[in-house]
Amino acid sequence: MIHVFSRHAVEAIAPFDEPHVFISIRSPWDDKPARLRVNEHTIGVLHMAFHDLDCMPTPAELKVSYHIDAHDLFNAKMARELLAFMRTHVLGKSLRPEIVIHCDGGWSRSAAVAAGLEATILTATTPNGSGARRPTCASTAPSGTRSTTNRRVANAARSARTQGARASARQARNETGSS
Repeated sequence: MIHVFSRHAVEAIAPFDEPHVFISIRSPWDDKPARLRVNEHTIGVLHMAFHDLDCMPTPAELKVSYHIDAHDLFNAKMARELLAFMRTHVLGKSLRPEIVIHCDGGWSRSAAVAAGLEATILTATTPNGSGARRPTCASTAPSGTRSTTNRRVANAARSARTQGARASARQARNETGSS
């Protein structure tokens, strides 16, 4: 199950007593990581830093109006890092750990990452292989919350997964000597 929290909430909750991973999201300007309740059941922690935007301004507007660089937005490199973390700590495990995701507010970036994971790699790896899966996100976010961040995370996750599948296919062809 995926649990989505605000930073305040994740710092206040009791430690999880089941295997779990943390995906901790903060703003790039915030150099203090969240105080996560890490314990013997924590399998892994991924720290990410990217901005939250409700619209997608032009590159010039990003620099002038928002005073941020495009590389500080969620991008394909971050999606690959997230995918590698999920492959290492979550996917293919006989007992899938709980996934705890937080950002500052708990209703845009963290919810977007949860939705992106659910829509891409978690749905594609259901035990029965059907691809059909009921949503499992427990969130403090208002229902129907949508933002540019949500679309960017889902698109970047899909892109990273597709690139990974293509690389695996190329590697398999190279190993078998076929073209």
